[in-house]
Amino acid sequence: MIANRQNMRDLRQWVCWRFEKRNGRLTKVPYSSLTGQKASSTDSETWVGYHEAVSAYQKQGYDGLGFVFTPEDELCGVDLDDCLDPETGEIESWALGIIEKLDSYTEISPSGSGIHVLVKAKLPEGRNRKGRFEAYDRSRYLTVTGKHLSGTPQAIQSRQEELQGVVLRVFGEKNKNGHNEASEAMERVGNGLADNE
Repeated sequence: MIANRQNMRDLRQWVCWRFEKRNGRLTKVPYSSLTGQKASSTDSETWVGYHEAVSAYQKQGYDGLGFVFTPEDELCGVDLDDCLDPETGEIESWALGIIEKLDSYTEISPSGSGIHVLVKAKLPEGRNRKGRFEAYDRSRYLTVTGKHLSGTPQAIQSRQEELQGVVLRVFGEKNKNGHNEASEAMERVGNGLADNE
């Protein structure tokens, strides 16, 4: 059972990453500190332990660390893009609603303008990406900064029902006017990348 960040650090599911340009855009490419070659989110042979990843990050000039989700770890990462003003600390209402609903360990992304929420839960079947919302519980990696968002729990919480509610709200539930406000707000700004990127 994964209950907090310390347990997450005990898992051998860590990679390093560095910024690289793809199609004229900066993207975060995962690397294995074992080989110095690109890591795969589906090949555990390219992952390392937390301390190995930290050491490589410090000594080999990577830009950051990432955690790879698997079906066995019971963890899910929710990525909310371009929702935080780095200067004022203000969070857009659509994202704040998700953060408050999930009420689990939350941190600021490497860009300084995004938010990552880690929960102990499994994604319901169906879509997991729309506009500025993404969520993954397997075969993907998420950058980890350790920049805890003040006012949120210090530990990863069990949030199965809450995650299902968030996913329903993002992908399906409409208000009395027939609009999905959270979804519409997320669609206003995209990250310009295709799903596979």
